[in-house]
Amino acid sequence: MKRDDIPHWRMSSLKIYHNLVLMEKKNVIKDVIKKYQNELPFKVLPRNLSIPVDSKKIITLTGVRRCGKTSVLFDTINRLMQKGVDPKNILFLNLDDERLNLKYSGYILN
Repeated sequence: MKRDDIPHWRMSSLKIYHNLVLMEKKNVIKDVIKKYQNELPFKVLPRNLSIPVDSKKIITLTGVRRCGKTSVLFDTINRLMQKGVDPKNILFLNLDDERLNLKYSGYILN
């Protein structure tokens, strides 16, 4: 069905529904971010491995499941805070959080 095939009275209700869905998703993302903001500083053991946060480059941290990637990130966040970075300037978003309702079906998530 093309957009032109939808009656104008139906389009307005679809726009309202779409806006409500977007607002709800935005609120869920805010809640997920707040959850981690409230846990700062994270309770992790300091690691020998550190992420070069001053490199002004995008850093990718990869590894098999449960190898400690998140712990390294949490340790890096703690180190940033120890250096005086305001926690409000640190963002951690766990995309595995079930509230985000991201399902992997063999395709890259958009």
